[in-house]
Amino acid sequence: MSQLGSSDAGSSRAPAGGRPRPRAATTSARIKLVKRSADASRTAAITDAIGPDTGLVMVSEVLTNDGELVDVDAICAVAHQYGALVFANLTQTLGVVRSDLSRHPADLVAAHGYKWLLCPRGASWLVADPSRINIAPTVASWKSAADPERFFGGPYSEAGAMARFNSSPAWMSWIGALAALGLLAEVDGDDSRSHTLRLAEQYIAVMRSHGFRELNCGARSHIVVTAPPSGYRVDPARLYDARVRATITANGGLRVGFHYFNDEADAAYAAEVAHKALVVST
Repeated sequence: MSQLGSSDAGSSRAPAGGRPRPRAATTSARIKLVKRSADASRTAAITDAIGPDTGLVMVSEVLTNDGELVDVDAICAVAHQYGALVFANLTQTLGVVRSDLSRHPADLVAAHGYKWLLCPRGASWLVADPSRINIAPTVASWKSAADPERFFGGPYSEAGAMARFNSSPAWMSWIGALAALGLLAEVDGDDSRSHTLRLAEQYIAVMRSHGFRELNCGARSHIVVTAPPSGYRVDPARLYDARVRATITANGGLRVGFHYFNDEADAAYAAEVAHKALVVST
């Protein structure tokens, strides 16, 4: 971080996006935590915060506290005008509404496989252009060496490409990841994006008819968070009994997400179960 100068980070990031603040205490980096207003998009808040003193922008493409799909392209365009790098966390989008990284505008792209890529925990990826990234790896191993055999004797020589960030794989995780990624590779990325966004639209329409309010103030994603009608809360036990797997957020919102294997019947059923799971707040 100290090599990159100041950093802007979207507020309320999921932990997968990293926690730069403790690290900043031991470097010269200054962390600016960007907070959005209740009626504004996160994209607008972050782009407005980028300026000449910005060295690195960290952003999650989707946050599960409201489901907003952040416009990473717009953020990169502004950041690159000032010569700043962009670190994009795609853990909540890769495999559903994002599939092709060949033209991704961010300088560093990271994703964990255990979310929407359907992989076991332990498989994760960092994609970057080594010619642009001046960051030293923090852990040396035989997987990060230029010549793995020399790691066990002789001077250590670091790999020149992004392989210098590699770590020894957790074998079982990568066996499962290979199977999961093979399955997702058979799905057309555009079809997955349009299908899951259409399901989200359908679900939200029904939820609104039952008095729920969408918490997202920006572009919609496959993740939807709604607040129950005033004076009510959602009983998680009723959701579980009806075989609906969803999350109640810290502020009482109901979070659901749709993948390519879901269909219109799933969206309709989830909305109706949510309505029946309403109980009077006490």
